[in-house]
Amino acid sequence: MAKRTWTYAEITYEAEARINYLMEMAAKQRNTQDPQYIAIIEGLAFGAYCLWNDITQGKQAPGDAERLKAMTEVHRG
Repeated sequence: MAKRTWTYAEITYEAEARINYLMEMAAKQRNTQDPQYIAIIEGLAFGAYCLWNDITQGKQAPGDAERLKAMTEVHRG
């Protein structure tokens, strides 16, 4: 298996896409699913942020950490 090298931009793009997907899934199901299930999905989104933060530490573009973390915050209407 060939090793793949990821750029910072690719890692950030994929993390952002995963966080968006999970938070949108949680928002769409908020009124129809068990609150514990929703909390797990939101926790997965935060986990994606934490992994991104760990592997990009020291190489992050200004504002990316704050932006991605803010994407994991729960906004209840």
